[in-house]
Amino acid sequence: MKLTRRQLAQLGLVGLAGMNPLLASATSPPKTAAGLKILILGGTGFLGPHIVNNAVASGHTVTLFNRGKTDPHLFPELEKLVGTRSGNLEPLQGRQWDVVLDTSTFMPNEVQKSCALLKPNVGHYLYISSTAVYKDWSGPMDETAPVYNLKAPDSANYNSFQKYGAAKAGCERQVSKHFPQQHTVIRSDAIAGPGDKHHRYTYWIRKAAMGGEILGPGRPSTFVQYIDVRDLAQWVVHCAENSVNGTFNASSKASAYTMETMINDCRTASDTASSVVWVDSEFLVAQGVQDIPFWVPLQDAMPGMGQLSVEKAMQNGLQQRAKLDTARDVFEWYQGFPAEDKVLGVGISQEQQAQLIAAWNKLQEAA
Repeated sequence: MKLTRRQLAQLGLVGLAGMNPLLASATSPPKTAAGLKILILGGTGFLGPHIVNNAVASGHTVTLFNRGKTDPHLFPELEKLVGTRSGNLEPLQGRQWDVVLDTSTFMPNEVQKSCALLKPNVGHYLYISSTAVYKDWSGPMDETAPVYNLKAPDSANYNSFQKYGAAKAGCERQVSKHFPQQHTVIRSDAIAGPGDKHHRYTYWIRKAAMGGEILGPGRPSTFVQYIDVRDLAQWVVHCAENSVNGTFNASSKASAYTMETMINDCRTASDTASSVVWVDSEFLVAQGVQDIPFWVPLQDAMPGMGQLSVEKAMQNGLQQRAKLDTARDVFEWYQGFPAEDKVLGVGISQEQQAQLIAAWNKLQEAA
């Protein structure tokens, strides 16, 4: 189930709350668990470094386990174990940790292997999943909504995104099976913030920074959800410290933030003269447009997008900064890019954007 770069990028649309707090540990008094021994599977991608920094700053001892290929220069002061999730787990054999933070796979068999190996010597297992596990976006929902299953009768017809969601759901089942009372599953939505290697949110900062006309896809009022990577990382460490048990959605509040507000925050952060031209989704689809970050081409068929409940996570310690602060920080980070890197390689180019806006305006004039 190999995904293309574009398919992986599109997963950022979804990353692309159980309303009953008793299902989690909301009734447990908060505690400060300084000095935990934490194993992070991964740790050098986008979310991982933010988790590491939070954990170290909180006084915990962190060990990283990964292939040693992605940014191996990071965290030279930490213990690093080199291996592979698919086969070489020997460096973990016989070692003990208080909690493991699994950020690096969507393959159920890999999660099964790590869970089985670590179960005797780890007190808590936290897995970063995705809201892509949900199969029905027809309306508002929480963690009790149905998820994909690779063993379902219709699974043979799943597209790449559905297979990804089903695989993530399979990973969740392995975690809850091996650590039934000592696990946290975090279904992350789209993640934004400094260090984003997929550049989904950075796309809008770039458009705003360039000034002039910006193509706004679909309806301005369409709800969008995402979470700042630093807020997610802080909450991950909070869950580890407090042994928060259960499954949680991690995103911004439901039905509270629109595509128009997101783009305007980026415009405000860049402080560059610009305007937004809103173009119907149907027109964009007809023109062959497939990938504009945070745009859902079939929004009318998926009205639940942007309405995913995060109440359960908020009741268990999730805190989030203002969206405009994220925009300003991403803009500052983007300003440090070399000129050749500011193209980003996601979404539509300036040339294609100009052609689409011109064709749309012509169509409106003829109507």
